[in-house]
Amino acid sequence: MAQGDVTVFPHAIETLLEGSNCNFSSDTFNMGIIDNTAAPAATQTTPTWADFSANQVATGGTSYTGPFALTGLSASMVSDVYLLDFTNVTLSQDASGFTDGYFAILYNDTAADIALLSIDLGGPASLVAGDININFSSSPAAIWRIGVGTIT
Repeated sequence: MAQGDVTVFPHAIETLLEGSNCNFSSDTFNMGIIDNTAAPAATQTTPTWADFSANQVATGGTSYTGPFALTGLSASMVSDVYLLDFTNVTLSQDASGFTDGYFAILYNDTAADIALLSIDLGGPASLVAGDININFSSSPAAIWRIGVGTIT
């Protein structure tokens, strides 16, 4: 995997297709940062945050104190493609922060902490060395695209 690669867990797709356990208009979605002890894989069929939390990076300092709520949720259908997006995230440099961040796990905090996807941070990402930015795609705006249409 390379920095910025997104792995969508199969259960997340199933959740969307069934229309259960996930309400993009009212649920809270969180993101946690983990080390590389056990890399997330698309073969994990029903992952939750609990499957990754033991590998969470250190929560010392003030910039990353544990999983945080994502903001700016946007879920829409454009040209037969479902788009899911959030506001970009910046974790500010912190001398007491972690030095071993490899993956960001996005999960639904409202619906049993179902893990939706992971993002490769190109680790080891270090808050001690500088800011960590997780920028969701801007053209078109979406971290996740599902559908049969074409977006330009």
